[in-house]
Amino acid sequence: MPYTNMTEEEFNKEFKRVQTLVSDFKYDILRNLPEKHQILVESRTLRDVIERVHKRKHYYDEFHNLPEDELSQHKIIGLYIYWILKLRPIISDWHPVPNNNSYDMNDIFAWYLFKEQMENLSPKECLIRDEYSVELHNEILYSFRYRDMPKESVILLFEPFVAVKRRQNGKDKN
Repeated sequence: MPYTNMTEEEFNKEFKRVQTLVSDFKYDILRNLPEKHQILVESRTLRDVIERVHKRKHYYDEFHNLPEDELSQHKIIGLYIYWILKLRPIISDWHPVPNNNSYDMNDIFAWYLFKEQMENLSPKECLIRDEYSVELHNEILYSFRYRDMPKESVILLFEPFVAVKRRQNGKDKN
């Protein structure tokens, strides 16, 4: 079946969902900064991110017989992380420089999405929820900024945490 663009209603619903994530992120970041700074979202770029995720959902349905309602949430968040890192819709006048690495708000927002998704998985679904080592945090941020990561790799970031728990619960035979 050929791809059809999102309806305005579908787009508006998804846009509101993503805007809520961005607003929560902005609140968490801005309240911890010592000075007043701005974090803006370029709406056209965010629209492009949402549309590209929608197209990939269609791809999964069309070529993998995996309808959108059967896609795991971590795959969808992985797609969002990938396109946010690629298209960089977040603009800020604050540029953190931890350990001389020049991460920008898009890298930090991608980490935020990863962490939020991990925390939203139940203990039955995920081995690690609340404890993120400094090494894991730094490694993922570094990867987001400096490594070439295809969509599939970003989506697979969640799999080790989820798969280990599945195996412990006896749901995975391999």
